[in-house]
Amino acid sequence: MKPIISKTDFNTLHELIVKQPNGSGKNLGEGITKAHIVEEKEIDKQTVRLNSFVEVTEVSSKKSMKMQIVMPDFADIKQRRISVFAPISVALLGFKESDMISWVKPEGEANFKIIKVINE
Repeated sequence: MKPIISKTDFNTLHELIVKQPNGSGKNLGEGITKAHIVEEKEIDKQTVRLNSFVEVTEVSSKKSMKMQIVMPDFADIKQRRISVFAPISVALLGFKESDMISWVKPEGEANFKIIKVINE
């Protein structure tokens, strides 16, 4: 399954990646170049995008996590605002509610189900 992102998010993220020193945006860059890029009006409201509020559940442990995917300057772990550069953010971008994703965590690969997506 191929992620879907809007041209607006693609352009914003591409500009951000280009400005990163030493290729620190490599993973995000790879993620967005694999995505199907569409017009804003074609994005489903339940698709994870920049500034989305997302709830996911790890399949094996049944642990749920709630977060918002934000630009790096607005990241704040205490408020569950996760940088778009974080591996979980890269894994979630472009997928929608009920999709299953894999994310390689430090302790190994984990599978997650996207439970809820809110875009305001």
